[in-house]
Amino acid sequence: MAAEFLHQLAKEGRTVVTILKSNQYAGLASFTDVGAFVPLCRDRDGAVTREVASARFALCLPDHPGQRLSLSVALIRDLRSRVQVSDDPAEKEEAWRWDADLEGVSRYWWKSDWVATPTPSSPAEPTLIPIVTTASEISAVELAQVYTHRWLAQENSIRDFLVSLGLDTNHGFAKAQVENSEGAKIRGALERKLAKAKRLSDGARERMTQAQERSRKAGQQAKVQQARLARLDAARQQLAEQQERPDLDQLARMVAERERAQTALVNCQQYKQRAEQTYRTAWDACEHACCQQRFLLRELEDLKLMKVN
Repeated sequence: MAAEFLHQLAKEGRTVVTILKSNQYAGLASFTDVGAFVPLCRDRDGAVTREVASARFALCLPDHPGQRLSLSVALIRDLRSRVQVSDDPAEKEEAWRWDADLEGVSRYWWKSDWVATPTPSSPAEPTLIPIVTTASEISAVELAQVYTHRWLAQENSIRDFLVSLGLDTNHGFAKAQVENSEGAKIRGALERKLAKAKRLSDGARERMTQAQERSRKAGQQAKVQQARLARLDAARQQLAEQQERPDLDQLARMVAERERAQTALVNCQQYKQRAEQTYRTAWDACEHACCQQRFLLRELEDLKLMKVN
């Protein structure tokens, strides 16, 4: 709800209850006078899944610079859903290897039997659901229970609004357990990307193997041509030392053969260089694909934990 409109309703003496969008606050630090969290919801085993605390929130008024509308908050903390904590900019600047945490054989990502594992999880905290009201005095538990009951009442306006908050759009259909449709879409996209990254890494490893074999063969052929050149040079030197007047025809044949050997050597060296360049390109592609697999696996793991409700 627009801040100015909410401010006008409050001036008219009306009490309004709404929910903040996720881009209007940045974690628990955005709220003041945060009270103690108390249990709000429990699962079938009795474990607390949501807790709530009273708090205050200052809403900026765009048309009144410097002024803020003070709102009471029923601050719900969803323990089943977690969001990543913003990284420290200083830490972001530090160089970090994507495989720095791997140990032993798991570091050999260029081998065909390598199995990708998720990257280490980032620091996370429970998802906040801030329900705000213009009322000066509230019971955080009562306000949270009354407002969240609307989700189970299948109010379409609330269900549509939940999309912008990143919450599950299946609210109100809890008579039978259903899969989070938004989560299913995200998981499907991640799994497709993961399968593609694995295909890319497998293809890159195959190209690396082929390029390595071509480079090996080219190296062997280059050694053969180098030995051939050495023999021709030695034979020509011997011919020049043994005869005062060398056989010009024989010398010409040796020169021609040496030129062919030199050309063959250059071709072998160039072929070897191209194979090595192909190997390096495939190596970089393999590393990128392996890195991508680890990050995609981490996102899939986080998606399992972040069951949005």
